[in-house]
Amino acid sequence: MSSDGSCSDCLTLLDLELEVLREILEENVPDRFKQYIPDFIEFVRKLVAKIRSSGKKSRSLAIRLGFLLHGDGSQVSLNAKINAFYAYLVHRGVVTAYYLVSRKYVAGGGSLYKWVHFYRELDK
Repeated sequence: MSSDGSCSDCLTLLDLELEVLREILEENVPDRFKQYIPDFIEFVRKLVAKIRSSGKKSRSLAIRLGFLLHGDGSQVSLNAKINAFYAYLVHRGVVTAYYLVSRKYVAGGGSLYKWVHFYRELDK
């Protein structure tokens, strides 16, 4: 990080992480929802910028962003990314949580609602 607080390498790393996220979603999301992937990626970029500029530091934020932007390639990590995307769709009013759960896009509503709550908290 430079003396003025900027971090050009951080942006590059974020771009790479977002590209990996985009690829994961493209491979795992049904065609009817793929049109929302670019909006979601931009939403995540803005969330990260908002968190960085706000100075908010919490374990919850770190865990959520870690699941979203990183991961170990496990099924849990993959599911977290996909659930985060579906929660974005609920957050934006594209679909309802009931629709996603009843049609088995997600295994249950718990994780979905945690992501929706996370987005709403940061959107304030």
